Amino acid sequence: MLITLKRIIRAGFKTFMRNGLLSASSVLVMTITMVVILSVFLSTVLIKGSIVQLEKKVDINVYFKPEAPVERVLEFKKLVLDLPEVDKERTNFISREKALENFKKKHRENQSILEALEIVDDNPLGAVLNIKATSVSSYDAISSFIDNPDVLAKYGDLIENLNYEQNKRAIEKLNALISYTYKIGAILSGVLILISVAVTFNTMRLIIYTFKEEISVMRLVGASRFFARGPFVVEGIFYGIISAIFALFIVWTAVYYISGPLNEVFILNLNTYFSRHILEIALALVLGGIILGFISTYLAVSRYLKV
Repeated sequence: MLITLKRIIRAGFKTFMRNGLLSASSVLVMTITMVVILSVFLSTVLIKGSIVQLEKKVDINVYFKPEAPVERVLEFKKLVLDLPEVDKERTNFISREKALENFKKKHRENQSILEALEIVDDNPLGAVLNIKATSVSSYDAISSFIDNPDVLAKYGDLIENLNYEQNKRAIEKLNALISYTYKIGAILSGVLILISVAVTFNTMRLIIYTFKEEISVMRLVGASRFFARGPFVVEGIFYGIISAIFALFIVWTAVYYISGPLNEVFILNLNTYFSRHILEIALALVLGGIILGFISTYLAVSRYLKV
């Protein structure tokens, strides 16, 4: 059995080499298909990774008016900390004095700002309550509580600004982008897979027609159906493996050159991710190529190789 497999693999390789243009056309279409599929996957990973990193940085900052009484501010703080959705350990309260100190440290190199603060001769900054939720999904509940008419009626005059809505809209837009990327990518990948199967199917049909006399001779001298069909299936698997290698090289090269500009937009470093997962990506591509090549050629062999 092992000897038969070796002969089939050898025969499949020879057939692959002898049909240069036909083999090249199948490899080209399969390569394009796998490049698109891998690109869609990496795009989704890039956006999802950025969302995860962004969600870790999401918080609700309640900015109080400078003239807000400390007692009422602390009362509001206690009210918020009592919410089950609030992570009490990570929630941070910054007093007016601490806010002014942080502001001066941040702008210590800007003399004009520091001089303006001295001219004002008063602390123009209010206290800040930096709220962290127990989970990202809990921020809506916290925000709804703060926006509750009863709460606003009692403490609304203390609050100058609330920053959660801007973060919320950004995350919602990124999630929508993931959904669109996945849908468009799935449709495009599906179409290209069908085209790959069709091209390889027709390629194998032409090859089978070209070698029909050799196949007849093989059957006359006692070759089994498995041995007669095997080289064509092996050839299709070669298509898939070579296409996977080409696709990996093309995408890796593209990622290397575009990761720099992408870092200015997205939080996740795509080149770092690709390098860390190169073995898994390569294995998935090769397996996908083998499956795609096997299915395409097996269908053609079953349809046209009447032995």
